[in-house]
Amino acid sequence: MIERVVVIECPADLAFLALLRQSIDALCESVMLDMDMYQLQLAVSELVANIVIHAYQGVVGGKIEFRIALGESVVMLDLFDRGAVYKATEPRLPDSDALLEGGYGLFLMQQSLDVMQYSRGADQRNHWHLEKRLAVAAHQGGKTKWM
Repeated sequence: MIERVVVIECPADLAFLALLRQSIDALCESVMLDMDMYQLQLAVSELVANIVIHAYQGVVGGKIEFRIALGESVVMLDLFDRGAVYKATEPRLPDSDALLEGGYGLFLMQQSLDVMQYSRGADQRNHWHLEKRLAVAAHQGGKTKWM
């Protein structure tokens, strides 16, 4: 059962990333452990950066639709954009010898989430569906308490 839903449409601009992270924090702070919150925000940051930099490369006026739904045991995020089609690649394990910048976003997302799916809809929008399960916790005082 879905408890709360937030929908935001914003320009495809990294300047709006803080707004999306704050939305996650506002909706989930009372039900998520700090590490889980960090992992979810990291995954969203990586995905939004990829959408802005790669999907909308050279496009002016692009938009991102961001939906976050809080259920009893899971946080579900859906991001939609009309940028370039994502060409699936296997997330690669970071090479500790090379220490290259970039190229590890999908790996970080995969490690941070319980579900990560991509599809291109009939409406020509990219759709990313992300899920992060909630730890078994009591909803008290704005911070997660173990039961």
